[in-house]
Amino acid sequence: MLKNRVLATSGLLFALGVGVAVYLPAFTLYLAVGSLCVLCIYLCAVRIFAFKAKIKRTLLYCVVPIAAVGFTMLYTSVFITPYYALEGRDIKGEAVVGEVRMFGYSGYADVTVTSSDIAVADGMSLRLYLNAEMLLPSYGDTVSFSARLTVPEEPESLFADRTLLVGNDVTLYSFRPTAGVLWRMRSAVSGIIDDIFADSGSGVAPLMKAVVLSDFSSLTEETYAKFRDTGTAHLLAISGQHFSIIIMSIYGILSLIGVSKRTRSISCALLAVVYASFVGFTPSVSRAAIMMIIVFASFFAMREPDGITSLFFALTVLLVANPYSIASASLQLSFLSCLGIILVSPFISSFLSAKNGIIRKIAEFIVTPVVYSVVAAVFTFPVTVTMFDTFSIVSPLANLAMTGIFSLMLILALLSIALYPVIGAASAVFYLPSGILCRFIISAADFFASLPSAVISTSVPYMSYALIAALAAVTVLLLFRRALKFAAALGFAAAFYVIIAVGCNAASDFLSENAVI
Repeated sequence: MLKNRVLATSGLLFALGVGVAVYLPAFTLYLAVGSLCVLCIYLCAVRIFAFKAKIKRTLLYCVVPIAAVGFTMLYTSVFITPYYALEGRDIKGEAVVGEVRMFGYSGYADVTVTSSDIAVADGMSLRLYLNAEMLLPSYGDTVSFSARLTVPEEPESLFADRTLLVGNDVTLYSFRPTAGVLWRMRSAVSGIIDDIFADSGSGVAPLMKAVVLSDFSSLTEETYAKFRDTGTAHLLAISGQHFSIIIMSIYGILSLIGVSKRTRSISCALLAVVYASFVGFTPSVSRAAIMMIIVFASFFAMREPDGITSLFFALTVLLVANPYSIASASLQLSFLSCLGIILVSPFISSFLSAKNGIIRKIAEFIVTPVVYSVVAAVFTFPVTVTMFDTFSIVSPLANLAMTGIFSLMLILALLSIALYPVIGAASAVFYLPSGILCRFIISAADFFASLPSAVISTSVPYMSYALIAALAAVTVLLLFRRALKFAAALGFAAAFYVIIAVGCNAASDFLSENAVI
């Protein structure tokens, strides 16, 4: 996979160094010594056998993880250590809301502090725990608040998401929309969504705000849980699929009107940055934006983009911006699922190229969402089984029923939002069918989530065997030659789902009947 991909290999080694420094700080010295030993052994081999062809590459590969460890330790001392000095302190100040989530009678808002009455650096992140009785702010609002700060205990799981500072006993005094062109645009788009989807049924407008604006503040936990339990929650998170639909559509339009390849590449790269700023730089948005910029940079240089290199470069940029983002569950899931899809896509392309005409279109509509959902489930399973309580068995079927319709719904919704200020009610030709498709998607999520054994607990027996099968499939795709790896990976993936659907499900039923779980 990484052969002749120097940038991707360097990105992997950088992530390895950051991971050791974040998760296993006691082993940072061992990593540094190990890298130096490898370098010394290689230099000795070069000296003895006069093999100098790859000396520069080897030096790079040994230096990168050491540099990553050093960078993470420096970042920790400058930005992370001050968090612990705030334990138990009361704070009153203002902050910009980044994300709001409610779970039943409680929830949280991730905010960025802009001013406070204690020595808190501007730009410090804070998670405020809220209750349902509060009037909730929206993404981008500036809130006035007070809270008692606490540094959470270190999570037991190695893969657990890490929140560095939280606020309890929160009081929200006031909040106001943040000034600025993008924030005003967000407010305007939110109002348009409320207007055009007001009669489309309950749940439609909140879901549209989630997929267009990354605004989950009005999406109920019940609705989100249905998408989570069916393995389709990725449809709600703005990611590469959304960027591809929006940015590449504009790229195609510019191509049709005769704009040169380099001009439209620069324009769409800038547009990717603007759109990421518009919806917020979440891990999935940041990764998608960086990969999109790399694609357009390749187009500008008249070269073919490489998906794996783009993905690892995006990961490196995110880790340089914040090494502790490697502990983010959303980043882990986004990166692993994207890696699996990139590795499998050549096989899908080869399979579809053997078909002709309408048969190819039908095969693409059926095969692609099923295969990609299975691959995403297998690649993310090590994280899922250690961080989450449940795993969705119906994910492939749910993605087959919903993915293609979701893309069409999103295209129609974006067209209606763009045209509504210009043509008014005439845009109903777009937003009415979009609302109908949205209701279908919500109903489909409800249907699949209600199926018997749609989800299974990750704590049931035999789950370790499913984990072994998933890791074997991932290893095969990463290391085997192309002629063998797809067939072998398919076998392990099939074993994975058989273990999940038969063994684990039977064990879950048995334990439930006997009131064990």
